[in-house]
Amino acid sequence: TNPTKEGYTFVGWYKDSALTQAWNFDTDTVTTNLTLYAKWKENSQTETKVTVTFNTNGGSSITAVEVTSGSKISQPENPTKEKQVFTGWFKDEACTEVWNFDTDTVTSATTIYAGWRNYQATLVYNNDTENEILTSVEEDGNYYVSKPEDPTKPYSQFIGWYTDAELTTEFDFINTALTSDITIYAKWDQKFDTVNTIFDFEACALEMGL
Repeated sequence: TNPTKEGYTFVGWYKDSALTQAWNFDTDTVTTNLTLYAKWKENSQTETKVTVTFNTNGGSSITAVEVTSGSKISQPENPTKEKQVFTGWFKDEACTEVWNFDTDTVTSATTIYAGWRNYQATLVYNNDTENEILTSVEEDGNYYVSKPEDPTKPYSQFIGWYTDAELTTEFDFINTALTSDITIYAKWDQKFDTVNTIFDFEACALEMGL
């Protein structure tokens, strides 16, 4: 009967302690005191498989995957959700801690959560004010952004908000439901510079002796 050893598989009996010369029970004979050496092969550690579930929070379905414990996972295709923008995969249900597919590993059954947000409108003021982001609000199944207060710009009159950088198409805040993220641009008309003009008239009058 072959011997046993926990975590190992018995390979055979060998003539030398270096385990290079196998003993052949069919042909080898014993002529003197003899020591045979058992050779063992370490068993490969069983790889533990764990399941990663993708909770899309109402978005399109993503198939769960089975991976080896301690390994990283490949990023799946982004899910889709009607009238929502996908923001990434997260470790927690509240979608506050991002899952990093380059560094994070799976050590047990894991659920990763899809994050979503409403459509947004980026306001480009075209003055010294930084761009502002407006988040849309749902109304009767559609998403709208509220018109902000009219901005100001020195020596310029605000004309309105436009959907294109060329300022040809005015944006209708009341009747336009967002279907994606958009950018809206402020349009200005330069005013008559009354301060400098009055000064110039006065200077001219003094030169003329009036």
